[in-house]
Amino acid sequence: MADGPTRRASCPSRWLSLVCKIPISLLGLSETNTIGYYALGTLFLHQGDLPKAIPVLKRGLALCQGADIVTWFPTVAAALGYAYTLSGCIPEALPLLQQAVAQNPSKGISAGHARRVAYLSEAYLLAGRSDEAVDLATSALTFARWCSKCGDAPHVHLHKALF
Repeated sequence: MADGPTRRASCPSRWLSLVCKIPISLLGLSETNTIGYYALGTLFLHQGDLPKAIPVLKRGLALCQGADIVTWFPTVAAALGYAYTLSGCIPEALPLLQQAVAQNPSKGISAGHARRVAYLSEAYLLAGRSDEAVDLATSALTFARWCSKCGDAPHVHLHKALF
């Protein structure tokens, strides 16, 4: 039993290395798999483990796009875009974040929109586009207040404070 906790602790790393090698066609193109990759990828993202987060989120985005799961696209694309931003890969981040923000919140995809806009704002700031970054940060804060999404508002305030 002494190796039980060690085995459990290494499980996510082993799972990640194995699951990222499985052809997407064998996984099935389901919303559940997309959500699973998003959840694991954002876990790694929040832990600051960007080398693990990026391939998992890329895989989730591929599943999402392959199955045309439009309701999850902005969420997964924004997480991947933000991981690229934090990695300093701004050219890879910007198109993903721009597409994620372009999803119209009036089509039922408003949850997390303010956060997605804040992520894009941060990427613009790091790309040297400070005027656009400030405009987007202001827009994100306004949207968060309008939607009363108290979960997004503190995150957006943090991004706004950068300016």
